Amino acid sequence: MLDILNGCGEIVVNSRQLGYVCVDPNMLYNPGIRLYFDVHKIIKDGLGTRDGVHILKVKKKLPLNKYLVQVVSKKCLDYKDTWTPTTYTKYSNRFFSEKMKYHNI
Repeated sequence: MLDILNGCGEIVVNSRQLGYVCVDPNMLYNPGIRLYFDVHKIIKDGLGTRDGVHILKVKKKLPLNKYLVQVVSKKCLDYKDTWTPTTYTKYSNRFFSEKMKYHNI
């Protein structure tokens, strides 16, 4: 399942780490990586499906070499405070947006 830039993906990951559903976007969080995909290409190639609940889903597998645009980890980001799903999403998206200014995607 893919999400929008400011979606709740990090809340889902944090819930998995905590072992229970936590919808607090300001809860302490240990981020891993955030993946950014060329969704237009995924849809154009017929791999994206919609079920009315999720933004976009891909059945089975997605070839990363063709659709992955950017990988962001906390090591890429200039942030020295405690991470939350909100701060990690904000700083990752900012990093991604800055990188994409110089690409034609």
